[in-house]
Amino acid sequence: MTSLCSLTLLFTLCTVTPWVSSNFISPNMEADMQRLKAHFRTGDVSFGNPIFPKLDNFEESEQKLLLQEILDVYVRILSDMQNHTQDIDVKKSIIQVRGRVEDLRNSYYQSGEQALKMQMEDLWAVKTNDLMTQRKAVRELLQVFQKASQLGSRIQEKKEKRRKRRQTARRGIPQP
Repeated sequence: MTSLCSLTLLFTLCTVTPWVSSNFISPNMEADMQRLKAHFRTGDVSFGNPIFPKLDNFEESEQKLLLQEILDVYVRILSDMQNHTQDIDVKKSIIQVRGRVEDLRNSYYQSGEQALKMQMEDLWAVKTNDLMTQRKAVRELLQVFQKASQLGSRIQEKKEKRRKRRQTARRGIPQP
């Protein structure tokens, strides 16, 4: 990945993406980002569509998982940029920004998500055309189907209750 593409991803996180509040960006980080923006001349290139998905369509728990992954990608991007940058001041800025991203990730996004991420990677690696895997899958299907149905039903009930509360609140009817 080129440094310019990497920087594009970083700026998406820090400036373009609406879920980042400027209240959380320190003046030092802002200065580091301005230094990186000037160094990589990001103003003279059209970047097109965002790299990462919009989080508006996801539940909060899903957003948390996506943000953990996005922050992990940024740490890798910044590490690559650091390794390929010769300018000492720019390298210092990259180190500072990467440190802040790592701190954010470690502070808010590391609890059970890492274990879940490893489980997801294991699932993605399942060899679906393997006969033993298929036999085990058939044996476990009813149990998994039952759990998925229960969870889906609970999620649907919660959505329905929220919808009813919003409708009741709009009508001005007191809630029980």
